[in-house]
Amino acid sequence: MANETRVKIKLDLTEDQAEALAQMCKRMCHSHFVELSSRFSKYPDGRLEIDHMMEAEAVLARALRDEGFAPR
Repeated sequence: MANETRVKIKLDLTEDQAEALAQMCKRMCHSHFVELSSRFSKYPDGRLEIDHMMEAEAVLARALRDEGFAPR
């Protein structure tokens, strides 16, 4: 994982969109990732798609929280 190429994604959202996206991240649970991911897709690092999806969602939620969008 340490040698993976990093990608920076810039988003231009309204405050309402950012709040809604933060709410979505808060409400996502393991069963959503199970339903949405392919259990057969492995990435070059050998990990399953669900693992990458869950990590990416956590990064997104953290970025939203850092900008003040942290629903309770």
